[in-house]
Amino acid sequence: MRVGDLVKYTPNHDNLQHLVGVVVEIKESRNPDGYINFPCIRASWSPERPQGSPVWDWKDELIVISGVKNEGR
Repeated sequence: MRVGDLVKYTPNHDNLQHLVGVVVEIKESRNPDGYINFPCIRASWSPERPQGSPVWDWKDELIVISGVKNEGR
């Protein structure tokens, strides 16, 4: 998953399946002990998500539906 990818929620998010988002930022979030990294994605959603947009989500809760090309990066 990369910045610029179009994403949607995994099927277990029944009430959010109509949303399509663009990844705007990716980061690692540490647990309180600082040992484990959790990949987080911030996406801007259309239509706007009920909790607002952009919002942070766990990477494993999103599916890429259209990716950006690498273009030598």
